[in-house]
Amino acid sequence: MKNLKFLSAIKNIAAFSKVEKKKNLETLKWIFTVLKNIDFGGISHDGSKNNIQKEYYKKYNISMELLGELYFSSRHSNLKKIMFRDIFFTKLQRILKSCDRCSMGNSKELRVPLLDHEIVKIGLNNIDEYFIYKGNIRHLYRQVLFNKFNNKNFFSPKVYVDDPQTKWMKGPLFDWAYTLIEDSGSQNKFYNIKTVLKDFEIFKKDENQKNSNYFWRIICLNKLTKFLN
Repeated sequence: MKNLKFLSAIKNIAAFSKVEKKKNLETLKWIFTVLKNIDFGGISHDGSKNNIQKEYYKKYNISMELLGELYFSSRHSNLKKIMFRDIFFTKLQRILKSCDRCSMGNSKELRVPLLDHEIVKIGLNNIDEYFIYKGNIRHLYRQVLFNKFNNKNFFSPKVYVDDPQTKWMKGPLFDWAYTLIEDSGSQNKFYNIKTVLKDFEIFKKDENQKNSNYFWRIICLNKLTKFLN
């Protein structure tokens, strides 16, 4: 779309919708939500934006150069830039932290084979079509496995399994979460608590808001601050 290849974009949207069993309009709406919010590291998988990020960066003078601005201003494609961001600055660290805690909490040793540096190098140097092709995401992985085992199941849609955190935060845990956020007001140095509480009330009523990570982080920060004090 950025290169004005609209016919190609329409074909890919239609192919993706078919593979993922979604309506074209639903896919298109999600894509435009993502495009609207696609600033550096400020977006979740559902297209929702981290409302507090820019304010936080500005307040604490966090340089975009520190977060990889030099790479992002280079000749690489948008997909490569997003992959680079996810690997080195945002999603990977969060995932590994969760994996480490879960595995160590159960006395298990965990290995993540796709983090082999040679595989990462291959990924960052391959052409974009190896990753998204005819509606299939992670096309390279799927094709390699299909060639080895000749099983079409490797081209099945990705199955997302989300925890019910958002449902709980909008429902039975709303009052509990609201109180924890409110109590952090006197000692919080990172957020404007009045603004957060207002956002939290809107979040509860708005059916389109399905990402509670913003509020969960504040609750965790509050707990950590009390523990350290």
